Amino acid sequence: MNNNIVIILASGSGSRFGAAMPKQFCNFAGRPLLMHTVECFTRVMPADDVMIVIDRTMDEMWKQLCADYGFASPRIAYGGQSRTESLANALAALDSLPDDTVVMIHDGARPLATSQLVRRMMTIPEGYAGAVPAVAVTDTLRLVDGAESETVDRSRYVAVQTPQTFSLGDLRKSFARYREHSVTDDATLVQRVTGGKIAIVEGEYSNIKVTNPTDMAVAESLYRLQHGGPDGE
Repeated sequence: MNNNIVIILASGSGSRFGAAMPKQFCNFAGRPLLMHTVECFTRVMPADDVMIVIDRTMDEMWKQLCADYGFASPRIAYGGQSRTESLANALAALDSLPDDTVVMIHDGARPLATSQLVRRMMTIPEGYAGAVPAVAVTDTLRLVDGAESETVDRSRYVAVQTPQTFSLGDLRKSFARYREHSVTDDATLVQRVTGGKIAIVEGEYSNIKVTNPTDMAVAESLYRLQHGGPDGE
């Protein structure tokens, strides 16, 4: 029996993108960006095992976009005031699933995760509480402290991506009192609550997160390289 599910977080306002609607609903290679993100996973796993988290105010627009593009929406949960609250809402919607379900958590604004990456992230290495994809840092890094700064050894750092993978049981335990913690990503919360280690899995430099219009242009170019043709055809 399949024991995987993916939660795609797509309820953000996308204010930094500067468009009339959140970036996950903007056109990307001929269709709304979120549809491409969903297909990163439906190419590998059953559509029933995919959940998207969107803002409740975007529900009707998303359903209309799906009708316009002939796209079958996966199941939907509704987001909260923060990314962490949105994920907590999604976990609550999975209350019928067993604790040993393997959950991947992915950014809705990452439409270029390959099938190979998804397959790598479908399991948690033995002895670890979770797994995150990451790539080596190629830019020089400087640590800034007020008016002072100094170069740090970039070989000690990696850039973390999604999808990130955990057991549903560990996520339930970690998010039960999530408001008591101040963290910037899911792996940090799971590590802090469970005391488990997080495995680093090979990521992909092309698996970029679209945050601004420049990212969108770069991602579309990468998409065409991956799929061929002006719109990936």
